[in-house]
Amino acid sequence: MLLPPEEAARYRNRWHALQSVFVDDPGESVRKADELTAEMVTAIERALTTRKRDLDGRARTGDRKPSDTEELRQTLRAYRDLVDRMLSV
Repeated sequence: MLLPPEEAARYRNRWHALQSVFVDDPGESVRKADELTAEMVTAIERALTTRKRDLDGRARTGDRKPSDTEELRQTLRAYRDLVDRMLSV
């Protein structure tokens, strides 16, 4: 999951709420859907950027030299997990 569960739940709740008003006000429902998806794109981008930055830091020490092999193996697995999550969207 790209977003924390509680944040994803808030987005789901907002989605259900805006969907439920479609019959009474389709235009407002679509406007809110546009706003919600824009917020979600920003939140996902922020989460991905933070995760990428964390992984970049794991692969190197303070002087920017490669860490030991076990650390690199674990970091590569973490990158793989991130790529898998991005591709599953």
